[in-house]
Amino acid sequence: MIQPPLRLSLSFFVLCANLTTGLRVAFLGDTGVETKGDNGFYAQAVFDLIHKEGVDLIIHNGDFDYHGDPQMFSSFLTSTTMLRGGEIGFLGTSGNHETETDGKRWFGPGGYKDELSKRLNESRMLASQCKNTESYGERYHCQLDESLFVMLGWRQTRGGEIAKSVKYMDEVLSSSNASLKWCVWHLPENTVNGGAGWHELNGIESLYEVCRKHGAIVTNGHSHIYSRTKLLSSFIGDPVVSDFDHPHDIHVMPGRTLSFVVGMGGYHFDGGGRYTDESWFRSTFTTRDSEARAGALICDVNGSTADCKFMLTPNGQVIDSFSISSSNAQHANKPLILLLF
Repeated sequence: MIQPPLRLSLSFFVLCANLTTGLRVAFLGDTGVETKGDNGFYAQAVFDLIHKEGVDLIIHNGDFDYHGDPQMFSSFLTSTTMLRGGEIGFLGTSGNHETETDGKRWFGPGGYKDELSKRLNESRMLASQCKNTESYGERYHCQLDESLFVMLGWRQTRGGEIAKSVKYMDEVLSSSNASLKWCVWHLPENTVNGGAGWHELNGIESLYEVCRKHGAIVTNGHSHIYSRTKLLSSFIGDPVVSDFDHPHDIHVMPGRTLSFVVGMGGYHFDGGGRYTDESWFRSTFTTRDSEARAGALICDVNGSTADCKFMLTPNGQVIDSFSISSSNAQHANKPLILLLF
């Protein structure tokens, strides 16, 4: 017998709210502007790799180029297919090469701050999502989907500025219900720097600690290597590895997090250093491991999870891969589906 068509007594609605569409993010630093073959540097090759991987957002931790030429770097970004027209987001923090000496390369008319602020304001993805943008590259933050990025510049991680930066990050991280939180600045504390050089302690453990307090992941550059710590429950002195550490499935939450150094964005590469083989590192990649090539950490972020891989030019070789999950958000945004009959 043929069944009569189903009739809905009232109405049928499907309402989907706060759906997470996902975000592919590339973390890198210390790029230069050289193309493959120019003195062995590979900035263009890294951006080609990022383009091939279909990245939505670039997070650059500083040292954009090594010529002190903001116009040159801006032109390099514009000439990169993926960044032309603002389809792909770009967020940066100032490094030492942008702000040292007289500071004019950063603050002056047509300086790095001016050039990159214009790029931010023209971005369809970012213009309405970033706060405190008058301090672009110094202290500002952006929330996209369920990820919060808190950015600090070079001078904001030095001397008397450190306490101000700790206060700023604490306020921003406290007020956000983002599922995944990321702290981004250029200079690493050297116990969590697996590269050669800069072996002195920088006295910036308090920056790491405020991020750990909120379960925020830390990413830096400066040292031209790649390294990933284990899950840590303290950055004071010798970092303390959490009892909940896992090689590939990492769960961050208030009180425990991890840190990366991602400084192989295209310039020259560093060898292993004083802390390379310490027990709190999960992965390091330096010139001692092979003839180092440039690369980027690429993460597929979706709500409270991120699947990440560090990839090398020219062929996308993966040398480290892992997944992050988080229980940071007190009220994580969930899909809402209402069925009314």
